[in-house]
Amino acid sequence: MNDIELDLKKLKDSSIEEKIKLIELEKQFLEHEKTTTEQIKSLEYAVNEKDSTIEQKNMKIEMLKVQINKINAELSEKKKILDDFELEKRKWSEEKKLLIEKIDKSKSENEEIIENYKKKFDDLQELIKNKEAEFENERNSLMAEITNEKNNHKEELIKLQEDFEKQKEKLIKEFEQKLKEEKENYQINENIKILIGENQFISQINEILKNVKVRVLLILPHLDDLNNIDLSSIDENVSINLSTRIDLKNPEHENIISNLRKNYNIIVRNYESEDLWGLKKDGDSLLLASKLESGEYFGFFTSDIKNVNLFSVIISDANLRAKKIGF
Repeated sequence: MNDIELDLKKLKDSSIEEKIKLIELEKQFLEHEKTTTEQIKSLEYAVNEKDSTIEQKNMKIEMLKVQINKINAELSEKKKILDDFELEKRKWSEEKKLLIEKIDKSKSENEEIIENYKKKFDDLQELIKNKEAEFENERNSLMAEITNEKNNHKEELIKLQEDFEKQKEKLIKEFEQKLKEEKENYQINENIKILIGENQFISQINEILKNVKVRVLLILPHLDDLNNIDLSSIDENVSINLSTRIDLKNPEHENIISNLRKNYNIIVRNYESEDLWGLKKDGDSLLLASKLESGEYFGFFTSDIKNVNLFSVIISDANLRAKKIGF
């Protein structure tokens, strides 16, 4: 074999080796490409998973934002309600203060009126006493004269005695009628009528009950006072709230309440204070009387809506303070 052939053989062998290396490199490249492709897919999957997780978290964040906004709205609403309540509370406190001041002033004025009545009563009693003394002195004087001239002045003496009794009776009746008119007809103004004593309260309550249509709230010092109250004109559909002093150990009181429940649409509560006569009818009429230090009751009746609204809080408060009964 000559040199040329040797060179060609070497070149051929070298070319074969190069092809083998190239094939090997191509094979490695394909393997690397496959591995890289799988890694890329794996990374894409991981990225997609991350995106999904992020999207879910974003949705949760949005839901939390909605819930937070809802809670904030509810808190704002509740704060507004609390603010409104505080405003109403302050308003009610101011109205209560004004009401107490007005009641105290009215009580002072009423005590002055009662004191004036008492003075008039004392003056009239003194006048009657003086007149009786005058008549008695005159009678005694005449009796002395009659003793001396009995036979001549017998008829005149009888007439004088009759005149004395008539004058005395007339004076007493005039006093009683004047006192009665002042007590029954005295008014603070055209909308408020003064009432003094249980007889006037009972009479006014019975008159009001004749016209009740929907509801009535009644406050009595004692359940026994109900014996003087006429409920017969009240329709069975009328709602009655009664607060009064009840002897829970008294079987008669239990029977009275049982009969009331059978015959009327009524709620009965135990009000132990015994310091009020009160009635509120259909929101258009009100009677209120309180107990004075002397033990007597003094009050008024009104059908003026402003006065009804003003003083009804006293009756409502008494009813709320009254307790439910166990039978």
